[in-house]
Amino acid sequence: TITGDGTANLKRLDRVYVSGLTLVELTNLLNKEYGKYLKNPKIKLKIIQHRPIKIYINGAVENPGFYVFKGDYQNLIINKESKNQNSFVIEDNFPSIEEDANIDLIFNNSFPSLFYAIRKSGGVSINADIKNITITRNNSISNGSGKIKTSVNLLETILANDLTQNIRILDGDTIYIPKNKKPILE
Repeated sequence: TITGDGTANLKRLDRVYVSGLTLVELTNLLNKEYGKYLKNPKIKLKIIQHRPIKIYINGAVENPGFYVFKGDYQNLIINKESKNQNSFVIEDNFPSIEEDANIDLIFNNSFPSLFYAIRKSGGVSINADIKNITITRNNSISNGSGKIKTSVNLLETILANDLTQNIRILDGDTIYIPKNKKPILE
């Protein structure tokens, strides 16, 4: 468990500051530190529960401000074997389903995305420029720390049905949707 101050209490090592490290970085750090006590430590880490994600969304959205999302969502995916019927996802709402040989139940985890954050903020306003959304993110320690910035074109994503621009939102992200000079009425 990582505490609010970014430390983990570990046997022999006591408190270790782990905030901002990736799983690979943390594994390497723990292998090095436990190497002082063990001959050949082989640490394997697994995330049991994701912490809540806090983001800030600003600009041409209906309700700008800070938002807190679950770290991950467990989805129930119901696959029907019939090729004429599509699979569908029901988030956080598991219906009672009678046993049927033609239905596969799959539980998987998904994470908040850019579309999800925009939807939770009330959607974009009529003046939103969804071609130039800016996302600012905290950079990992191994990549030099600081902030990194990217631009996303959601209009191309929507028109071309290409979901690559619908990126995963991470803790500490700032999303800015600028205003367009001409309102988009379509």
